[in-house]
Amino acid sequence: GGKTYPWCHFVCGGSGSGKSHWIVQQLKKNLDGPEKDRRHILWFSAELTIDKTLAPIRDNDKYNEWFTGVDISEQAIEDSEHNSPEDFFNREIKLRVDTLPEGGIVVADDAMDSHPVVAELMRRLMVKLQRVGRHRRTGLIYSLHKLFSGSWSTQAYSSCQNIVVFPRSNKNKVRDFLEKEIGMTRKEARRAVNDF
Repeated sequence: GGKTYPWCHFVCGGSGSGKSHWIVQQLKKNLDGPEKDRRHILWFSAELTIDKTLAPIRDNDKYNEWFTGVDISEQAIEDSEHNSPEDFFNREIKLRVDTLPEGGIVVADDAMDSHPVVAELMRRLMVKLQRVGRHRRTGLIYSLHKLFSGSWSTQAYSSCQNIVVFPRSNKNKVRDFLEKEIGMTRKEARRAVNDF
């Protein structure tokens, strides 16, 4: 049902690889399903208003009750009524996450591209959601360009149910990940990436 824990998902791939499209398709399946299974979606992006990939859910009135988008671009933060990036984070991001209905999903789409202060606070929030989001039944889907993004991706390997990769520009890194982190042989990892 729509109030169960929706898990954490780390989605990784270069620009134009299909990350946002895949996320939108997954969420659209949920929103088009039975009402009792629908989840509230809170989407944070530095490209919220310009990313055409989001149009099927962002611009569709039938999803207004379920979808909330927050522009976290540097320009949106500067143009906001808030006195500082920290204030913007507390009122536009943290407050919304804290009041998201049970079973809701937070989407952080390339959050590291936000204002540096907001980006760091988002990173901390994402780590927290990965570790304890299950207690409030708040899920997280977040996307990054690189599979190994330091403190942005470290928690994912022990907390996310799924790590979704788009190997278009990261084939060797995906192969190395499958070999070193998952335990596949080099031959198996190479075959898995090539079959992809």
